[in-house]
Amino acid sequence: MPSTCEGFTGGAPASRIRANDKPINAHADYVLDWMIAARRSSSNFALDRAIAWALELGLPVVVLEALRVDYQFASDRLHRFIIDGMADNLKAFSRSEILYYVRRAARACCP
Repeated sequence: MPSTCEGFTGGAPASRIRANDKPINAHADYVLDWMIAARRSSSNFALDRAIAWALELGLPVVVLEALRVDYQFASDRLHRFIIDGMADNLKAFSRSEILYYVRRAARACCP
């Protein structure tokens, strides 16, 4: 039976969707949305997609939003902007069933 999420783009243009050929983890406890670029609780295509999968799989959504501090253009001003956004997200997600985690990443996890 085809997935009800097949073809769902959450409103994103098809050109912005990349196929993931990895199988769904049948033993998963949640659907993860790792906020990296689109750091907002609304008008967020990735979050919409995570919610759709969570509904289909009957799993909760977990949002992880991390702040790296070791990148080339890191600054107090930019970090203040991101931290203020995290506070807004905490408030927004506290009114939903989405679990929201904030983490300070001391160093890059990926090249």
